[in-house]
Amino acid sequence: MTISNNYLKYLNHFHKTDTLFNFHHKNSNVVALRHDVDHSIDAALEMAFFENYHGYKSTYFLLPFAPYWNSEDFFKKVLQIQKFGHEIGIHFNGISDWIELRTDDIFLDFENQIKEFKNHNIDVKGISSHGDGLCYKFNFINYWSFSNLKPDNPKLSENGRTAEGVFDLSATRSISYPKNEFLTRADGKVFYFWSIDYKKLNIDYHAWHLNFDKYYSDSGGSWKRTGDPINSDLKNTKTQVLIHPEYWLEKTKLYFFLGTARSGSTWLTKILNESTNIAARHEYLLNQDFFNKKSNFKNTHNVAMLENNKTIVKDKFIKFWEEVSSSKHDIAEVNIYLENFLPELIKTLPNATYIFIKRDIKEILSSLMNRGWYEKYPDPARPRIKKHINNLLNFYGLNLANKQFLRILNYIIQVRSNLNNKCNDLIDMNKAFQDKDYLKEKLYKHGIYLYPQLIKNYNKKINLNKNNNYPSYHKWPNEHRLIYKKSLSVLEKFNLNKKNDNYSQIMIKDVNFNNIYRSYISNFNALPLNIILKKLLSNNIAIRIKVNIIVNVKSLGDRKIPIFLNEYSLKSKVYKRNILFISNTEKKYFYEAVLHPRTKFLNFSIPRNNLIKLNFTKFTYKIYLYNL
Repeated sequence: MTISNNYLKYLNHFHKTDTLFNFHHKNSNVVALRHDVDHSIDAALEMAFFENYHGYKSTYFLLPFAPYWNSEDFFKKVLQIQKFGHEIGIHFNGISDWIELRTDDIFLDFENQIKEFKNHNIDVKGISSHGDGLCYKFNFINYWSFSNLKPDNPKLSENGRTAEGVFDLSATRSISYPKNEFLTRADGKVFYFWSIDYKKLNIDYHAWHLNFDKYYSDSGGSWKRTGDPINSDLKNTKTQVLIHPEYWLEKTKLYFFLGTARSGSTWLTKILNESTNIAARHEYLLNQDFFNKKSNFKNTHNVAMLENNKTIVKDKFIKFWEEVSSSKHDIAEVNIYLENFLPELIKTLPNATYIFIKRDIKEILSSLMNRGWYEKYPDPARPRIKKHINNLLNFYGLNLANKQFLRILNYIIQVRSNLNNKCNDLIDMNKAFQDKDYLKEKLYKHGIYLYPQLIKNYNKKINLNKNNNYPSYHKWPNEHRLIYKKSLSVLEKFNLNKKNDNYSQIMIKDVNFNNIYRSYISNFNALPLNIILKKLLSNNIAIRIKVNIIVNVKSLGDRKIPIFLNEYSLKSKVYKRNILFISNTEKKYFYEAVLHPRTKFLNFSIPRNNLIKLNFTKFTYKIYLYNL
């Protein structure tokens, strides 16, 4: 789960942080930032990434026998924290472990822990004491194990401290120093306090016993025991701050990575699962029953059934959210089948982040040809093709004998158009395949952290085609290359940064008329626009047009002057007339319409009986393919 941006406020307040080892030896006035990792190595890894990204250093003390200690990739994760520039230490809990019978020899067990870290190239120079609940039950502090830390008069100096070592300002918890400096276990075995020399294990320091002016801790999830450092001036002081990562996590986030088939979705799922802070699933949504072993059949093997039963789909969306909302991890769903259901998905899960995974069209085309997509149509196993480009290709006089190629191209254009308009962002998968830093930045933008140390075979290709009879682009049949080039000359001019709810923008024209004064304006023809209209509309393709007019009016007084916006055929027949009124108070005008398929040009006119001097400072228009 993502680290809260509130944590960045604290880092900025600290100004500069360092590891406890450097703090101990450099004797400089900085904040020694420390993290006792009680519960989650993944939360620690997220915080380590976050700090490294923003230029801060800290020390992470890891707790032996914590649930994460023997987890998969534990030492890889710890090594990644170290490679982020942070220090690794042990969150010592030796006496508690001894009482709980997890060890019979505190020194030997501690030595083995240090050796195991060393075997994985992880340096351990410092320790902090864990404030185990047993400390209050049996009246001890874990650092009482070490002879190096014994004060001259422990009864005086140690009495009344918390298990962490600090005196509790809230007076809610404290430990009384015992009369006898030993503990007797239930089995009769005895452990003597202050009996272990940590120098023998090359341990350099204990966190609480470093030299500092101020100390702050968020133990228990608040600053009540020490006060809040955000309220203190930490300049020119030696300060130690203890922060537990699990208290700084945001609520569960949900991500959808959507694209066409063969966009690299399987590869991306692998990368997200093994080397980021989120749990990723591949085509789980819509197939929950299959993955939960309640069905032997994947619903996405019959896409037509889902497309014809939207109630089933909506129910799957709701159950999916009920399942993942209580997750301890952020969740990513990587899925190529959700584009047809995107409006309902966004309506059901409006707070999710939607990311379009975009791959080179030519590569997708070749791959899907080899996989036999759309050899027949309709095909219940494939998404329905809603939009057709046959009319455009016919306009270019192309032979459409190869229906499969055209169907696949239709499918790709349909998905890309929809996802371009509806998703929050896109990832260029061709760049991602080659450049880890590119993927890292794109993911971080949305609170997903990529850990290079955990990546396994980043460049390894997976889920390859078994059949490669259809070649790559440079060996395509000439007809296919011609279809591809001609169709994309129109269809691939999508604006990726702006969303157009129902229309695919293919052209933007901005015609400026600066300081053109016309007395007695009667007609004003948008000639550059009409050239475009003539070509597109002649093939009976409907067009959506948006026109913006800004007019400076000279001495208009209280009058309102009409402007007629006329659509003409070649025979000068007016199909449609719209009226805008110019006045001193209204100087910006907007016109939007779906043009008649037989429209050949537009005309903007002012009746001759309204003789007025006007200055058209800007005239712009945008053309959209309508319902393509």
